[in-house]
Amino acid sequence: MSKFHLRIAGAQDADIVCAKIKALCAFHDDQSKLDPAFFHKVLNDTETQLRVILAEDRGQVIGLMAYYPLFRLHSATSGLHLHQLFIDESYRGQGCARQFMEYLTNAAAEFGASYITVSADLQNEPAHQVYLTMGFKRVAMGGAFFEYHPASNS
Repeated sequence: MSKFHLRIAGAQDADIVCAKIKALCAFHDDQSKLDPAFFHKVLNDTETQLRVILAEDRGQVIGLMAYYPLFRLHSATSGLHLHQLFIDESYRGQGCARQFMEYLTNAAAEFGASYITVSADLQNEPAHQVYLTMGFKRVAMGGAFFEYHPASNS
């Protein structure tokens, strides 16, 4: 039996999604520039490929997982990328991450994904151990990663 209730976040959850992302940023000492309107728009969009899943305990949201699809054109394969995973500190070690992973594995099967990827901060060894325990393998990343910000249309 599942200990926590998992559900897809909707537009009505924009504020709680912002709060959990803000907590994740604080955990990593990252700056957060969160806009609830952005989350409301994304979570209300039926065409979005981002999926945000909330974990609840007795009606209280205690965790968040966000993922989206990936494609490797050179190998004609598709996968899912686990973009964010956050569990309130008082709930860590109680099986919520494993429950999220079971959900993600089922979502991957429904999507036809042959792999799931995740990245973690280099210094976040506890997260590394969680992912390794769940069956992820470390992979060497080749090449460089670049980011581009096109000029605003406004």
